[in-house]
Amino acid sequence: MKTRVVFAVFFVVVLSGLMLVSCSDENVMSVADVDGNLSVAADQVQWATWKPEIANKIKNRIAQAGPLAKVVYEEKVISRHEGGVVGGEATFGCKVEVPAYAFNEEERTIIAQVSCADIEDTENTAGIDFLPNQTFLKNVKITVSFDFLNIDEDADLSELNGYWFDEVNEVWVRVEDKDIDFENRTMSVFIDHFTRYGWGWGV
Repeated sequence: MKTRVVFAVFFVVVLSGLMLVSCSDENVMSVADVDGNLSVAADQVQWATWKPEIANKIKNRIAQAGPLAKVVYEEKVISRHEGGVVGGEATFGCKVEVPAYAFNEEERTIIAQVSCADIEDTENTAGIDFLPNQTFLKNVKITVSFDFLNIDEDADLSELNGYWFDEVNEVWVRVEDKDIDFENRTMSVFIDHFTRYGWGWGV
């Protein structure tokens, strides 16, 4: 009798362990952890897209200028002591605000370049690259305007997230620090480095 009880307990423990491993593996496939932030595969995000007329403008400029040309962009030299804003009207509402003393050099050249890529099965995904890739001593503020995005009227804007692309791990990482301004129809995220950014609904 004692042997049967021990065997039953052993069986339950092993079965529970297998279930935990299975669940854990499933989570690893769908959600990863990058430096404490939530990262996801591209197909797990419902990506925000440009309005059709905006997407056509971007693609037409790219076609006219050539694939290697800088198009739909703004470039500025930012002073260490003053900070500054790059982007805005020229980049369809996408911009970055760099605070004073966010870097050690006297000045930096910053480029905001709009992208209109196809991610997974989503065409004309709204995105922007801030170049060159660099890190800051303070968080910078990256803002997107809803007025240029193709968003359904019943979409829950409070659930919209900002994501940055992790080139090393080839995943998208959700930015936890965000602010949605419903009155001005913008969303801002706060982060300390440059890369490609996109917006969407997902985990």
